[in-house]
Amino acid sequence: MYAEGRICTLTPEGRAAGGGAGPARGTVAFPPIEKGYYAIGVSCVAAAADPTGVLMYLDERRVASFDGGKKVQGVEALGGDRYRFRGADLVIAVSGRTSFANAYGDIHTHCPTVQIPRGEREDWGDLSGR
Repeated sequence: MYAEGRICTLTPEGRAAGGGAGPARGTVAFPPIEKGYYAIGVSCVAAAADPTGVLMYLDERRVASFDGGKKVQGVEALGGDRYRFRGADLVIAVSGRTSFANAYGDIHTHCPTVQIPRGEREDWGDLSGR
C-alpha cells in the first residue's frame, strides 16, 4: 500500500499505519466514538439477549461489563486512531463513530441504549450510577 508516495503498512481497519485521521499523541477528553453500550463480536440484538461476555458499557468515567468494571483515569491518544483508557487496561483502535477494535482485534459495535434491556442497564450500565 502507498501513502503519499511511500510504502506503508496497514492497520487491521485498513488504514495506513502511523497515518490515520486521529489526533496526535497526548491526553484527550474522549475518543471520537459514541459513549454507551458496545456489542463485542456479535450483533446488538444478540448481545442484548445474552450479554455475558459480549456487551460492555464505555464512557469517560468507566468501562463496565458483566464481570465488573474499572474506573477510567483519563484517555490518551496514541496516534493513528488508537487510544488508551488509563486505569481500565483498555487500548482501542477507532474505525468510526460507532465501531472500534480492542488490542485483541475484537470488533466492538455501538448499540443504541433502547436496545439494551432495563435490567442489564440497572446491573452495570448507564442506570447503575457506578
